[in-house]
Amino acid sequence: MRRLLIIVVIFMLLATGLSALTVRVGITAAAELAGEVNSKDFFDNIADSPLIVPGVYWEIMFDRIGFGMTYMAKFNKIDELEPATWTVDWIGSFDFRYHFITKFFLEPFIELGIGCAGSAKINNLKTESGGETYGPLTLSVFFQAGGGVVMHFDSFHAGARLVYRLMNEPIPATDYDVYPLYKLQGSLFAGLSF
Repeated sequence: MRRLLIIVVIFMLLATGLSALTVRVGITAAAELAGEVNSKDFFDNIADSPLIVPGVYWEIMFDRIGFGMTYMAKFNKIDELEPATWTVDWIGSFDFRYHFITKFFLEPFIELGIGCAGSAKINNLKTESGGETYGPLTLSVFFQAGGGVVMHFDSFHAGARLVYRLMNEPIPATDYDVYPLYKLQGSLFAGLSF
């Protein structure tokens, strides 16, 4: 009987904890921004961004604290090179968020994140000796801080965020060139909440 009582109590505690848990998944699109936040040309910079990257994200929230990941990638074809060359650019981050208000139509949040960004040629290039080699790789690790707002519509949510990159450095103990991230990134996202 005692064992059954302990199992029931543990199950009730887990059920209570899981009921306070919110999971969000969705799609996102981000623009690397060259301008400053207070620039009058800020929105023009978004339209002219050389790197608008689509991706996916997830977040697990317990009350006001959330953590999750964002992964974005873009494939590019460079026709000027013979033969045509394909590259992939990626930006991935692991983010910790604090949501100021929950269970309300508008939900502002702040975040801190660490991530990795890079670019690589994904098709083989011929060398003069006839062997095959892969093209150059750029790779960096970054730390970012930012904020945004989420709008709730039942199980659907949408929002925007702006992050500032505090650092963008090469991977330690490697010879890879640093991936040229801008200091600012603006993004829009939409998805489902469970």
